Amino acid sequence: MAVIEYNKPEGAELTGYWLGYVAPVAALPFVFLANRAIKKDEELVKSLDQIKMRVTLLVSLCTLLLISCGRVPFDQWNSTLSAV
Repeated sequence: MAVIEYNKPEGAELTGYWLGYVAPVAALPFVFLANRAIKKDEELVKSLDQIKMRVTLLVSLCTLLLISCGRVPFDQWNSTLSAV
């Protein structure tokens, strides 16, 4: 097997490899920013779930209050729930 040698310009050894060394290092700040944004989104979803739970509880309590006061007959409320 013959080895072919040719004249390389100075510094040509790294021209094909520099991107492989620089890209992971350059990506680190973006990975950090992405993780931070994902954590903020997860906290937002958790807070929205808590608000949703509180609203559902409030609607349930108001419904029970209206039924117990006789403002809304239970049969009427039951039929509107089954229609949904």
